[in-house]
Amino acid sequence: SNSQLLWSPDGVHWQGGVSLAGQWQGYRLGGGWRGRAGADGVSGEPLTVRLENADLSVEAPVPVAELKPPYWPVQASLKGRYQRLPFQARMSGRRDDHGAWAGSLDADVDAADYLDQGGTAHLDGRWQWHDGVFTLARGAAISVAQAVQGKTLLKPLSLTARTPLHYQDGGIHGQLALRGEGLVAERWELPVLTGTVNLDGQRARAELAAKD
Repeated sequence: SNSQLLWSPDGVHWQGGVSLAGQWQGYRLGGGWRGRAGADGVSGEPLTVRLENADLSVEAPVPVAELKPPYWPVQASLKGRYQRLPFQARMSGRRDDHGAWAGSLDADVDAADYLDQGGTAHLDGRWQWHDGVFTLARGAAISVAQAVQGKTLLKPLSLTARTPLHYQDGGIHGQLALRGEGLVAERWELPVLTGTVNLDGQRARAELAAKD
């Protein structure tokens, strides 16, 4: 779009608008921004970014007021869908000395497509983006609220990353520690479960034990 270069005692600044479209590291990319950029940082409208692939669709308006060198700190609110799970998230981060981006993330995920009632999940952890791979650090925690499916009561469930969790090639890779408080059906009841879940792309394998 229309743009111009401005010279001032502070240096050279670019002013104008940018439209984002195309492919980026396996994602369809869209969005845009209008404002002013120079060696001292960025100002203007929030940057809007949309990323999509077969499983993930996310849109993020990113305020630019704090985007300043050398680490370009950023905060953003994200809204989207992973497969059939809509989510909203809040993310902050910054660029490190090696060109990677890292920060903190908390997100709420709605499982209404799978459950009759409840089951909202909350995620809290540290993240990194490097060479096209998104990673949640070891210790990231997911808590799933009590839910109802048919005549079955699903008690709260918690998952904690025992290894870093990598999202690449359309799947998640890593290991989780699981604790489920059990479930209650019409004619039977499942006790507390603990164990591990190994994630390998689109496949998962669980090793669980019931507590007496």
